[in-house]
Amino acid sequence: MSWHEPGTAGPKRMRDRKAAVAVALVAVLIQTALYFAPLVVQYAEGDTAEVAIATADGGAGGEYAFSLEREYADEEGRTVYRCVSDSRPAVVMELRREFRWLPQLRWSQSVVPGPLIDDPGPYYELVNKDEWRESYLEWNREQMRQEAENGGSLLTDPPQGGEDG
Repeated sequence: MSWHEPGTAGPKRMRDRKAAVAVALVAVLIQTALYFAPLVVQYAEGDTAEVAIATADGGAGGEYAFSLEREYADEEGRTVYRCVSDSRPAVVMELRREFRWLPQLRWSQSVVPGPLIDDPGPYYELVNKDEWRESYLEWNREQMRQEAENGGSLLTDPPQGGEDG
């Protein structure tokens, strides 16, 4: 008995295939909805100055803290947060919220190059790279100068006079 014979399992097999395709399609739609649902919530939350300041503080490594100087809209209408450090001289960062719907693969520009994967969701992009770099370098030069004046450490007080030091 050949499987091509009329009246055998052919129509049943077609129904089973259609059902399997329908189940697979529904599963893909459910997985897609489950993937994008938290991202939609994060996108809808929008940007906040507090998160921008926390992002700036996270990059400071505890050396100084940032506060919001002002916020303004760029040419595309997106909010930019200008954060200024409490250090002298001040370090200035302007951050703009961006959003990634899918993971992004990029190549690291560090000493040991390699692939990096940026997670989907909100992130803050540095808008004023040149101004930030210059203000950071100025801050770093001042730290080096103070360290040299203090005998090599910013953590110790300058030596006091007398026999005991």
